Amino acid sequence: MVQITLTQFTPAQAEKITGISVDQQRNLRRHGYLAQSEGHARFDGFGLARLLAIRALSDRGIGPSLTAKADESQDIATLCATGILWALLDWVDAYEGDHKTFAAPWPPSRPRSEDEMKLLIEVGQRRGYSESDLRKMLDESSRDWAERSEWLKKQVIQKMGARRVIPARYFIWWADGTHTWEHDLDASFSGSAHDPRYEGAVIILDQEAMGSRLLSRAGTAFAHIEAQQD
Repeated sequence: MVQITLTQFTPAQAEKITGISVDQQRNLRRHGYLAQSEGHARFDGFGLARLLAIRALSDRGIGPSLTAKADESQDIATLCATGILWALLDWVDAYEGDHKTFAAPWPPSRPRSEDEMKLLIEVGQRRGYSESDLRKMLDESSRDWAERSEWLKKQVIQKMGARRVIPARYFIWWADGTHTWEHDLDASFSGSAHDPRYEGAVIILDQEAMGSRLLSRAGTAFAHIEAQQD
């Protein structure tokens, strides 16, 4: 059994991390763009990611009235925050405590055979990776963390109250008002020139880059993991 405790950030810490001042936070809360809270305001990782999305879009002239007004809790800032967190929680530094050692609640992985390794390396080399880098990525310790982080981030995001989805790297807000998560920008723009999604300005957010920046600026873990006896 694993107990997860979310790190809480003060408004002053949120200002330092996201660039949105405490006064701006109050204004956003007053206008309904941030959730009201009893007592002193606090932000978990999801709240910080949402602030960062609001700031990034506001810096491009797209204010919170268009991005942060909740529509069944699925406004643009909330969707982007989910993607930012999904990327951030891949990093081992996003956690503290027993995150590397707790007993895995999933079936044990079968070790890869040398033939499987060769096949994966061939595929990776076609994508531009070196064999040495690929072997490091495919070794058992890396594989163990990949499985742990995949399980952990689903638990953490659920505990934060975010949607249970699996985002891709890029959040794209199309010209026709629709939005998607995409892994490949070239493929995303390979449709017909008459596609209404292309007929105007398109907003793209690299959520992996934003997640990395958020973790770096926070300088602390976003969740404490404690292994408990059943």
